[in-house]
Amino acid sequence: YWFFKGVSRGSFGCKGVVKTAGPFYAILGFAGFPLVWCLQEALVTAELGLAYPEPSGAIAWIEEAFVPCAGLLCGYLDWVSGATDNAIYPSLFLEYLLSYIGRGGETFLQHPSWCFCFSGVISAALALINYMGLEVVGILSIVVCVISMSPFLLLSMFGLPKVDLA
Repeated sequence: YWFFKGVSRGSFGCKGVVKTAGPFYAILGFAGFPLVWCLQEALVTAELGLAYPEPSGAIAWIEEAFVPCAGLLCGYLDWVSGATDNAIYPSLFLEYLLSYIGRGGETFLQHPSWCFCFSGVISAALALINYMGLEVVGILSIVVCVISMSPFLLLSMFGLPKVDLA
């Protein structure tokens, strides 16, 4: 869950990497990062998941390793982190939308009241999805991941033969 939050924010900021390092090294870095960082984290998560096969296994581990108060604090701070992190997604989607349609002149999409209402509706919809249960969230996460990654995969596959290493 924590890693999904860290890597699922989309392609904002990737242009600078491609511009600085070039397309080959950017793709190599983005493809190699999971092996360097995420694989180790996945192995730790799998080990702790087997040692504490219960909901909130990380909290159970913290309570056993330290004191119950530390587990409560860690659980609360994780909840606050998740709520704060989820608050950025409607704004990020709106920024994507505005960059796609262009910012030529003042549009109703840039009006603060509309942005507030849009963010509220999206946040309520995401809260409803979370309320529906873990299975629904898991299925929708896979769907969103496939949809959001497909342009990058297609562009990488079509562009790979045209890479100039010089």
